[in-house]
Formats: sequence, C-alpha cells, structure tokens
Amino acid sequence: MDRLTVLVGAGASQALELPGTNGVLKHLRQEEAALIANGHLGHIPYPPIFETILSLLKQRHGEPNFEHLMHALECLVSLAKADSAPINSHVALELIFTSGLNDRAKELCVARDVPEIAITLLVRWLCELFEHTSSQAPQSAHWPDYQNFWTTISQSSTLDVATFNYDTCIELALPNLIQGFKPVDGTPAQRFDEIDFQRSSESRLMHLHGSIRFGNWDSMAGLNRFAYEDNRHDLYYYTSARDAAASRFGSRTSPHSQAGRHNIVGPVITGLQKPDKILSAEPYMSYYRTFAGCLQSSPRLLIVGYGFGDKYINHLLERMVRWHGAACRIACVDCTDVRADAPETRDAPAWIRNGMPRRWTGTDESLHLIDTGMIEFTPWYAAGGMFMLDCAGLLARPTQADEIIRFLTS
Repeated sequence: MDRLTVLVGAGASQALELPGTNGVLKHLRQEEAALIANGHLGHIPYPPIFETILSLLKQRHGEPNFEHLMHALECLVSLAKADSAPINSHVALELIFTSGLNDRAKELCVARDVPEIAITLLVRWLCELFEHTSSQAPQSAHWPDYQNFWTTISQSSTLDVATFNYDTCIELALPNLIQGFKPVDGTPAQRFDEIDFQRSSESRLMHLHGSIRFGNWDSMAGLNRFAYEDNRHDLYYYTSARDAAASRFGSRTSPHSQAGRHNIVGPVITGLQKPDKILSAEPYMSYYRTFAGCLQSSPRLLIVGYGFGDKYINHLLERMVRWHGAACRIACVDCTDVRADAPETRDAPAWIRNGMPRRWTGTDESLHLIDTGMIEFTPWYAAGGMFMLDCAGLLARPTQADEIIRFLTS
C-alpha cells in the first residue's frame, strides 16, 4: 500500500472529551491553587507564580495558554541565571538590554529555585492530567466510532502518524503502530533505535511533542549503561505511564539553547521554543526529521484537529504543493460552529487566514467562500482537487473516513 502521512492535533482527542487548551490551563491553575492552599512546599516561600505570570501575559497576549505560561517560566529562569552569572559565562543575552530583573521578576524569584520548581510542577501536572484522561478514553461513548475511524484509515494505507498530543489515544486505537523503541534486558525502559525506525516499512507513530509514556533512564538497571552512546537528555519509553512517571521523579533535563536560553526537554515538549528542544534529544530529533521526509516523499496528507499554531511545522506543510504539484492531496478535519444566521453554513476555522489554503489551492476562485469567514457546505473541496476541508469535526458522520480515503486516492 502507498504511505499516508497523518498529522494529529488536540482537536482529535477532544472528540473523546479530553481537555483542550483552555481545559489544560484551567487544570494547571487549580493544581497550583490547591498546592498553595495546602502548603506542601514546606519552608519554601512559593508565590502564586502561575497566576502572576498569566495576569502579566494578558496585558500583551489577550488569552494566553499553558504554552505561553511555560515560555514565560523558562524566560524567567534564563534571565535570573543571567543576572547572577559571572562574566563570560554562556547566558541569555537579552539581559544586556535591560537594567536587570525588575521588581515583579524578583518577587517571583524570592526563593532562587521557585521558577524551576514551577516548571517541574507544570510538567508533572500535565502528565498526570493526560494519564488520567487517556485511561478513561476507551470508556467514552465515542470510542467505538473513534477506533473505527482510525482502523478504516489504516486499512487504506501504510501510515506515518505524527501527533502533537501527550495522550495515548492513537496508539490505543491502533496498537500496531511502531514508535521506534526496543526493550532493554533487565529494565522496564525501552531505548530508541533511530536507524531502525527511519528505515521501517511498517506503520509508524511519532509523538512530536512528547508522551505520558516517555521517561528517563531506569537508573536501577545501571546508571552508566548507555552513557557514551545516548545524549543525557534522551527519552525512553515505558509501557506503563506510571512507570514512566516514576522514572522522572526528581529529574529534569535543561539544555541551553545556542542563545543561552533555558529549555526544558522532557516527557512533554511545550512552550514557544520547541525547535531548540526537539533538536536536543531523541526521539524528538528523529521524529521531526522522519516527519519532514514523509511530507517530501508522499503527496497525501491527512490533518486532524490541528490549529496550525506551530510555525516550524507550518513551514514544512506550506511546501507540499512545491514538492508534489498537482498530485498533492491534503484533507483537513477541523470543528467549527454552525452559524446561527445561516444553519447551512459553518464558521471558517481561525487558521484559514494564515495563507496556508492558498498555498494548497493556488488561484482557486472558490476561496472567496473562506475569505468571508464562513464555509457554505462541509466537506468543502477546492476546485483544483488538491484540498479538502471538513469543518464538522472528527466523527461527524459514519461515512467520514470513507469520504477522506476517496479524496486522498483520487
């Protein structure tokens, strides 16, 4: 079978009622509030750092999400370390344009490690949230339809699935997808084999931004076993999310970027410095390289639930027509509201104005429907035959997977 590249965003998991971006941020705020109320940090004067940063972000970013929060925390750590670093040390250079940390930043750093502790907590709470919701997904009333959708898609092609999601819904629905990890004798940790993964002819899964089943090396199995072969920031795979979480206890990897900025590379890749992070460790480095190769080698692409918010990914997607010309077939599934003033139409997704569809459809005059901010019917097919847009959401119709397959193989 021909290969099909699939890109999966948070919208795909929301079909199973997993939390979206707003739900994740709400959860993080609740966890921090509970922590402060219970005083679990003992003598460390832990301020409401999430809430303080979010209030500052709202002055500039309108409605910040948890990725903005992570980025702000990393910036705070970078600047705090630069402020106290000796001359000629490798630190973030932004501080040379300021007179030092302002009063608000100093308040948040009242105890030196508070911003780093906040980052650790953010990652832990993210993993705990998606561990719980992943375990509940198969009990969802929509699970049979979700599994049937992906099974139908997988029967038509050999898949190369790249997902931004931390949850395990895709691998639960398609358990035969390989992720490139191999068992290591004497330990529950599985080690990534990048060469075997890239050369595999089987259907593959790439967690571009991490997974709740990623963790650190099991030190009980020999601390230095792969010390000379693996980067110390590399991640390992555990069949149990609980085992993965146990391996991460008390550990955190933080390579510095070329610009001296503080980065967290761990089981989840979040924040606004993703390119620096994914190029620092496996399996992220190989996943990104493999995904780019899949887009170049196959003209067929299915996008489900992606909001086009990661520019480093968009730079690849926008080249699809340049690489494949008229052979390009791109199907995109999103979910927008039905318009109250015109029940036959739906709102166009917000990302439609970023110019991507025009790159995929050329001078197609029917795009004026999108320019008006509404879709008159869904699924919508571009006149040139290269682009399909379904705004009804994943699992909208029993025939949805078959419709997508017909388009992709046309």
